[in-house]
Amino acid sequence: DGFRYFSESGPQVFTCKSTGELSGTQPTCEPKLCNDLALSEPYRSDACKGVKTDETCVVDCRSGWTLDGSAHMFTCKTSGNVEGALPTCVPRKCTNGVPFGNDLSVAAACSSLTTGQSCSVTCA
Repeated sequence: DGFRYFSESGPQVFTCKSTGELSGTQPTCEPKLCNDLALSEPYRSDACKGVKTDETCVVDCRSGWTLDGSAHMFTCKTSGNVEGALPTCVPRKCTNGVPFGNDLSVAAACSSLTTGQSCSVTCA
C-alpha cells in the first residue's frame, strides 16, 4: 500500500521451475509520499513535509511555546498518513512590553498573558 512501481517497472510474473525454485524478475518499487501533516498551534511539523512511507520526522513546538519534555517522532504509514503522539507544548508567559503610565488604564490580565492571549489597554 505504501509503495508504487518505480519508473517503468510494473507487476512481474514468477514461475516455479522443476527444481522447486521461483524464477522471475523482481519489480522495482519506491515509497509513496505521505499526506502533509496539518497541525494547529502550538505544534511545528515542518520536518514532516515530503516524508515517504516508513520515514520518520520530528514534531515539536512553534515559536512562543515551550516544549515540556522532548520532541516526538512521527512516522509515515502505508496508509499515506503521518502518525505519532503529540508533544506537550506550554504557552510562554509575556514578561516584556507590558504598557505602563499614569495616562493608561491597563487591565490586570496584561501582567499574566501567555502566547496568543490579549488584554485591554485604554486611556485613563
